[in-house]
Amino acid sequence: MTIDSPLDGRTFYAGEPITYAATVTDPGWGMLADAAIAWTEDGAAIGTGPRITRSGTPIGTHTIAVTATNADGLSASASITVRVAAAENHAPAVAITDPADNSEFPAGVDPVTSERYADVKFTAKATDPDGDPPTFQWWDSIDGGPYAQVAFELSPTLRLHARPPAPGEDTTHDLILVASDGTNRSTAAIRVRIYTID
Repeated sequence: MTIDSPLDGRTFYAGEPITYAATVTDPGWGMLADAAIAWTEDGAAIGTGPRITRSGTPIGTHTIAVTATNADGLSASASITVRVAAAENHAPAVAITDPADNSEFPAGVDPVTSERYADVKFTAKATDPDGDPPTFQWWDSIDGGPYAQVAFELSPTLRLHARPPAPGEDTTHDLILVASDGTNRSTAAIRVRIYTID
């Protein structure tokens, strides 16, 4: 008899299901009943039959053995080792869906301060393959200047100022959205322009 899968020494991640399969032949009895083919993990029973799937194997290195016993009480065994490592963490996926990159918005004028700005609604989406709740940060660079943190939510409305306030001139805002699951992070970027009209 032989263990067909997995390969001896293969590494899996915690929580990942592991399928064990063996080829069992008996020249006298032919096909053996599932109950006659027993699997163990470090000596503890984990299932019967030529093919089983096991979940919840603890982190560490384990000896997997299969023993087939025919009606005459004769048996044969095979074994492998598998390694289970801590679950791999995946970075969240994040994308800015609105507005489009390089969009332009007209600046309004604050009647009290005379500041020129546009309030721009940003829509983004984020998912985490591991189910971890991500946190968010928005950063803004104005006309190539240093980045400043401007928001902590996924889809904020940002007040983007225009400077200098000269008619027909654009102010460029390069924005970066950072999504973090506490271990890994990913980013999405967008450029928008604010222009003055008077």
